[in-house]
Amino acid sequence: MDTLREFGEDAVTIERVVKTGFCGIRCVESGGPEPGVGCAGRGVITAISLMEELGAYTPDLAGGRLSRKT
Repeated sequence: MDTLREFGEDAVTIERVVKTGFCGIRCVESGGPEPGVGCAGRGVITAISLMEELGAYTPDLAGGRLSRKT
């Protein structure tokens, strides 16, 4: 969320915000609004939506079992 706030939506790329952690686990810090300014859940929802738009959810994430209703 800091990247989105500081640099704008065009600057948010998978390469910039997704980091590979232990055992190849892909990690994203979603954060939220500044304390006392709103709902942290909104930050998580925004981050998930943005990752969907960027194509971060791929079939290999769930061992080929990933499915999403459209």
